[in-house]
Amino acid sequence: MPALNDRTAFPLALRSIDEGRVTFVDSLRKIGQMTALTMSTQTGFRAEPTGSLDVYGLSFTTSGTAVRCGASVEATSSPGTGSIYHLPDLEWIDVSPQFKTWGLFIERELLDRQYEALTGESPNGRIKFVPVIELTSRPLKAFVRSVRILHEAIMMRPQQHGLDFPLLQELLIQQLLTHWPRVGDDVVTADASSAGTLGRAREFIAANLTTPITVADVAAAAGVSVRALQMAFRRELDQSPLSFILAERLDLAHAQLHLAGDARAVSQIAYGAGFLHMSDFSRRYRERFGCTPTETRRNRRP
Repeated sequence: MPALNDRTAFPLALRSIDEGRVTFVDSLRKIGQMTALTMSTQTGFRAEPTGSLDVYGLSFTTSGTAVRCGASVEATSSPGTGSIYHLPDLEWIDVSPQFKTWGLFIERELLDRQYEALTGESPNGRIKFVPVIELTSRPLKAFVRSVRILHEAIMMRPQQHGLDFPLLQELLIQQLLTHWPRVGDDVVTADASSAGTLGRAREFIAANLTTPITVADVAAAAGVSVRALQMAFRRELDQSPLSFILAERLDLAHAQLHLAGDARAVSQIAYGAGFLHMSDFSRRYRERFGCTPTETRRNRRP
């Protein structure tokens, strides 16, 4: 599959709607099977797909409008909406002047793999999302925040990311599969969990706190689907597997900050425990322990 990692790899060919000059500014950065995109145009244009990339385009319009046509469906995105399209199905996009957008390209193989991990079943063909939706519900607003965090992580560190990146990526895709409506109201079903699911999952997490694991990895180690794992954690611990992993990593950082012999900077300890963003780490740390990481270090035992 061709790489999406520079200007020449942009998967759409542009032309002017009125035969004038097209102004176009974009930035693409790629980590693994996700590519972060920002794009703006003063003039507007028509775009048509090029190449053979099997990706989903997920975008959020901040100004102007875009009309997408594909699979015999036309959909218009505008500020306050989110759009998603499967690039091989796209016929064209008409973009208005003063248009700005940002988002992600997600390779279909990654989405299909996460779907199978979540449901325990293979997707029956491509996943058919509703192409444009209003981003008004609380779950969808949380999803947009996840996209923004991952987008910034890719843009800022295209060659380097922390232990939290696979979890952020997995969380985003699970939110997409769970909360973004699909054509035909597809329902994701869950299987029953075995009695030992929680124990196996906790053992795996404890052994891999400093490695970049995902919830799907934990589910595989426990021998169940992601949905069954989520049900077991919710039923027994009243929290999600992701929340449990983050709490365990916070406990690890807390213990290390208490050690007098650990001379590493707070940021190094946070990064080693799997937190890429210090602001996120500090917020979660204070919520869990009632003090800042720096305060813990000042009060550590001799």
